[in-house]
Amino acid sequence: MFKKIRYAFEYALFIYFIAIFRLLPFKISSNLGGMVAEAIAIWLKANRIAKKNLKDIYPNLTRQQIDAITKKIWNNLGRNFAEFGHITQMSKQEILELVEVKNAEILEKYKNKPVLFITAHYSNWEIANIILPHLGFAMNTIYREANNYLIDQKIKEMRSQDKNVNLFKKGRKESGKFLINILKIGRAHV
Repeated sequence: MFKKIRYAFEYALFIYFIAIFRLLPFKISSNLGGMVAEAIAIWLKANRIAKKNLKDIYPNLTRQQIDAITKKIWNNLGRNFAEFGHITQMSKQEILELVEVKNAEILEKYKNKPVLFITAHYSNWEIANIILPHLGFAMNTIYREANNYLIDQKIKEMRSQDKNVNLFKKGRKESGKFLINILKIGRAHV
């Protein structure tokens, strides 16, 4: 019972903040999201875990260096969240104004061919799934589902507004087999 109430509360906050950030201009929303996440993070258990992990991996880092790194981590996550509501509603032109696509002629060569896009969680990792369908790629994406099933449903809905995006949960054996078959028939996935 408590979990359902918590999930409903988290979902309401998620919807509220997505709506607030959508009302603001993109850059202001992004900056504000970064600042809010930095401010909230100091109270989170995940922040303590991140600092401990950094200290374990890089024992020579000072406390100030670790604090600076974790601050950047939370800022980036906050920006991603604040930008998410915007980028899922942007037109091709708006996305292309936001992102510089280098070597677009290389991408042209691989349309309708089996392509595997590999991305990292630098900056806004949602951009690949937004821009590649605009560039003519049908995307089949493996994703990690959110812990809160209500938020997960909303994120899936927002991510797959473009009909050229199919989502597959990470860790499912069927998903991996299906994606291999997709590559065999000449479609892309990230």
